[in-house]
Amino acid sequence: HELFQEAASIDSGLRIFQSYLWTSVYLSPENSLKVREGIVDLVDLAERLAETDPEARADGGYIRVRLQATMFPTAGESTKVIKGNGQEED
Repeated sequence: HELFQEAASIDSGLRIFQSYLWTSVYLSPENSLKVREGIVDLVDLAERLAETDPEARADGGYIRVRLQATMFPTAGESTKVIKGNGQEED
């Protein structure tokens, strides 16, 4: 991460490869499935747009990026589920 920040200060073009967003929202079970499907669609889009030919990438116009999307209940929600199931809290 530090190396990326240093490189981006030298080459502003690297900034187009960075995105960091997060949110905390209340979702119904149905809407959480919709968000999950959206995450899957995003990963599928990235894979469809990826250049897989090493010769096409040889000109140096591509960089390898990591896409990660995670959705999970908050600590508070997890605690409520544990207490609701009669289990002891750690």
